[in-house]
Amino acid sequence: MFDRFGVVFVVRQSGEYVLKRGCIEGANCAECPFSAKDGKPNRPVRGIGPEDPQFLIIGDAPGKWESIKGVPFVGNSGKLVNKWALAKIGLRRENVWFDHVALCRPKPGASAAKRLKAAECCWPRLKADLEKMPGKPILAVGSTSAQQILADKKFKITQMSGTWSRRDLDGTGARDIIPTISPSTLFNTKNKNAEQQLHNLMYDAAKVADFSIGEGATEWPINIYYRHSDKRDAERAVEKICRQARKTGELSCDLETTGVDDHDAREPAFAKITSIGLATPKWGISIAVDVLTEKSWGMIRKILADPDVKIIFHNVLYDRPVLAWNGLNVVNFGDTMLEDHVAFPGIPHGLQRVVSRFMAVEPWKSEFRGKKDAQVPQDLYEYNAKDTLGTARIHGPLMQIIRSQGFEELHQLDLDMADIAFHMHMRGIPISKEKNEKLHETFLPKIQAYERTMNAFWEDPEKREEFLGRLAGEQAKGKRKTDPKSYGERVQIRRKELDKLIAL
Repeated sequence: MFDRFGVVFVVRQSGEYVLKRGCIEGANCAECPFSAKDGKPNRPVRGIGPEDPQFLIIGDAPGKWESIKGVPFVGNSGKLVNKWALAKIGLRRENVWFDHVALCRPKPGASAAKRLKAAECCWPRLKADLEKMPGKPILAVGSTSAQQILADKKFKITQMSGTWSRRDLDGTGARDIIPTISPSTLFNTKNKNAEQQLHNLMYDAAKVADFSIGEGATEWPINIYYRHSDKRDAERAVEKICRQARKTGELSCDLETTGVDDHDAREPAFAKITSIGLATPKWGISIAVDVLTEKSWGMIRKILADPDVKIIFHNVLYDRPVLAWNGLNVVNFGDTMLEDHVAFPGIPHGLQRVVSRFMAVEPWKSEFRGKKDAQVPQDLYEYNAKDTLGTARIHGPLMQIIRSQGFEELHQLDLDMADIAFHMHMRGIPISKEKNEKLHETFLPKIQAYERTMNAFWEDPEKREEFLGRLAGEQAKGKRKTDPKSYGERVQIRRKELDKLIAL
């Protein structure tokens, strides 16, 4: 079926529906912060679903209506899940097993730590249920659910939502897991982007549905070249990818940089390129600058400046000026961050989140940044290559969404503004809001002091008269067609004009 963005989902309906309820036994209710006074479950909501579910949806904990009815995902959040995580991709509730990491409803205002404690106490019970459904993929709905299932207390749903993991949770073998946002967060009246975030929920569910029918995770066909790599081999890789780009008319590009002369690398004019990533949707490479030969640089310089090849970035406001300051000119460009801004306005446009919306990929960016030894060259260049390949692969789907909504003109406006910003930057005009605010704070006192000096000068009659006389004299040096020949007469005319102007 097609969603409103024109994206096709093909999923399989599972077999005969046989109602089955999950267990309660095994939970450590005595230590659970949400158990009853007698240390027993407090109106527990057991998991429910078919004997052979297509996949599992596991949330944080029951809400009000779940606790009243004794059935998971039947409240407002459950209705959103049924509509956006199932109906939108062609599935019914009867195809899926529903559960929570905690059986009992949290107390009002319960902290995140207590919610996670309840999930830990309930884990033996949930693990017993999972053992009976080996290999079934999981859509982990909400932060607590994701933290418990992935055994990661530091997991941040805002950064890792939509990413793919494969874990053995119960000793029966590995299964595929996709964490996603909790629909309860979308009921906040201050959330102006709820509909766009619901589409993230739909895309995440679609990836889990794909896993359930044997569709694997997205591969990263990449090559990296650093330090002692064969320069000739790197040269052939550049030649191959440039040839592919000319056939398709598109090439994605991403840079890794370092600052020079004690400057921050975020300042394009002082950013030195350490590696450059190039990719088409089929393949990506990352090459250290010291491995690039003169011939390789020549091929890269030529492809970037080719008006028939669109160079795709995920932050053109940074990458294009950096390339320009390093002698590499880009003529025809696109930007997936700007594309996502048009297709999904108002929500985060970080590359990992955008890529994981469309594809099942491991969290490569957050994983890399979390490493203590993140400066290991191979890790850095692999990170660069994945950034570039991810950019190449999301460009097509994003443009499909933009065209289906009729937003091509809006997107072109963003590109035009990005081009203006580039030229402003190259002429030394700050385009950063933060920089402009800092400059304003620095210069405002000086401007105010100058205004006070000028006002004091103007309020002195003698100085004002002297100033106007000199100004009229300077203006009279230029002769108009209707002016008299006498310079003195022209001065008098200019002075009268100034008096009229001041009177206004």
